[in-house]
Amino acid sequence: MIWKNTAVIWYLYFFPEL
Repeated sequence: MIWKNTAVIWYLYFFPEL
């Protein structure tokens, strides 16, 4: 789903160090 893909982007955006 689109929302799920967006969640991944947000996660990487807030936690790029991971």
